[in-house]
Amino acid sequence: MTVPPRSNRRVHVLELGRYLERHGTQSLLLSLELTSGGFSASDNLVHLARPKRIELEEPGIAWRVEQAGAARFQVSLRTLRPALWSWLELKDTEARYSDNFIHLLPGRRVLITVEPSRRLSLAEFRKRMFVRSLRDTYD
Repeated sequence: MTVPPRSNRRVHVLELGRYLERHGTQSLLLSLELTSGGFSASDNLVHLARPKRIELEEPGIAWRVEQAGAARFQVSLRTLRPALWSWLELKDTEARYSDNFIHLLPGRRVLITVEPSRRLSLAEFRKRMFVRSLRDTYD
């Protein structure tokens, strides 16, 4: 759809009734994305149940790391199933992340640049890096 600049009119209504009947509120997630000129301008995730009530499966997160300069790394993330509020950690190392606490969704690759507070080799970085999500907080 095309939305005129500064428009405040409703542009579309989503009919979710059949999906709610089939999946229920605890298993239904709605991913929204606004693109402009072929690029993602904004995205959002709508959940119809409180996060602690969402029935999340083990996400199956896969990641790859590449050196992105002398003191930076680029992490590529993919997932088989939704991984909500995902984040990266470097064990025993402070770092600056280009993004963190993100939603990973199947079929989408997310790139995050990481700048550790101290110099690490690629092998050290891989050894210290962990990817976690809301699912990891379950008992």
